[in-house]
Order: sequence, then structure tokens, then C-alpha cells
Amino acid sequence: MAGRLDQAQKAVVRLRKLNPTLRVSNLKNVLGPYRRAEDISRYEEGLRRAGLPK
Repeated sequence: MAGRLDQAQKAVVRLRKLNPTLRVSNLKNVLGPYRRAEDISRYEEGLRRAGLPK
């Protein structure tokens, strides 16, 4: 979202090594209940653009 797609893609690769089952669809399970819906939507969009599977 900040225009640093290369860094974001590398971060998603590292993230997937730590949690191979992580997907955009189950991201809410990892974040917990203390996030605003609009924050989660923006986070999901950024991770989707960086290559996190749906």
C-alpha cells in the first residue's frame, strides 16, 4: 500500500514460512477480535497485493 511491493512480497514469503496455512480468508483468526473492520479490510488488500493467497 506504500508502494514498496518488492519488500511486501519478501515479507509475505517470510510470513508464509512462519505460518504456511495463512490465507487472506483466515487472516481474521490470526489478528484477533481487537481490530476495526476497515483496518482488517485494508490489511487484507495489502497482503493480497503482496501475494498472500486467498
